[in-house]
Amino acid sequence: MRRIGAVLAGLVLAGLVAGFAAFLLAALLPPAAESRETDGIVVLTGGSERVATGFRLLAEGRAPRMLISGAHPEAGLLEIAAAAGFDPPPFAGRVAIGHAAASTRGNAAETAAWARAEGVQSLRVVTAGYHMPRAMLELRRALPRALLVPHPVP
Repeated sequence: MRRIGAVLAGLVLAGLVAGFAAFLLAALLPPAAESRETDGIVVLTGGSERVATGFRLLAEGRAPRMLISGAHPEAGLLEIAAAAGFDPPPFAGRVAIGHAAASTRGNAAETAAWARAEGVQSLRVVTAGYHMPRAMLELRRALPRALLVPHPVP
């Protein structure tokens, strides 16, 4: 009986290690070469590189508009674009700043409301690689019919 318990414990441990290794691999991989345009870009805040990546994708024409979800309550386009190293005027009227989200679930709710209001059917999701699985899960729940294109930032 003890052998069976030891074998089971070993299998569970091996499964946990393999799962963690798969998570790390997925989190550290560079973005897929997904060049298709989408109706919108959503940046889930939490790292400066995420916002800069969103602005770069918008400037490249990957989508006509972008939502920055979970921004600081006092931050506006001028401050956010400048902090990301971009000149704000070319993005005026194309970038919405969401201040309501304080969690991944909040990001999904904020994004879903914006997507519905804007008629967005496809979204490029910009967040950290390690955050992408959770973000995609919550966004799929909030926007079950939308096409979601992950764009992880290392």
